[in-house]
Amino acid sequence: MSKLAHASGAGTSGPSSPPGPPAPQQTSAPKASSNRNTRGAGDHGRMAHDKPGPSEHKLPKLEYDPSEYQLVKHLPRQCPRGPGEVYITLKTSFKAQLERCKKLLEAPGCKSISLHGMGAATNRAVNLALTLQAEYAGLLEISTTTGSTEITNELEPLRDDLDPISQSRFISVINLKLFFVKSLEDLKKPKENANKQ
Repeated sequence: MSKLAHASGAGTSGPSSPPGPPAPQQTSAPKASSNRNTRGAGDHGRMAHDKPGPSEHKLPKLEYDPSEYQLVKHLPRQCPRGPGEVYITLKTSFKAQLERCKKLLEAPGCKSISLHGMGAATNRAVNLALTLQAEYAGLLEISTTTGSTEITNELEPLRDDLDPISQSRFISVINLKLFFVKSLEDLKKPKENANKQ
């Protein structure tokens, strides 16, 4: 009987029993790791996409109907004002601005003037400074600073049923200080000697 029981027990634990499934921990661990990596990359990409770029901070240009609004531009509050401070614009001709600068430089007691260009007028300010330096034959030196400043444009309504509109934005600026390294007398002496000869 013991032999039969032993044989019967050996039969039940032998080939008749199917192999067991693999341990669940061995398959779930790599899946969990893969899912974490995918979420991390997705979140990082979303956060980088949500960051506003420089172009998103740029304000659109004010559009208006000239029959309804009048555009008024204001200089920045921190801009210096005085007889030797010249603000260059594209509305005035280059020749007129050049003559004005020469009158200021040749005024009694003048030691320096400053040219200020903002936005589209920065190139003209540079051209004016270089032209003046060339005309005064090396008597002038130029000190240049650049940066940006905030300006405010206002739309004043021309009708009573409209509200005023204002917008502030940043623009590039350039300041060019022209100062004498020699007096104007040094420029006049060669001309006087040439006339005597």
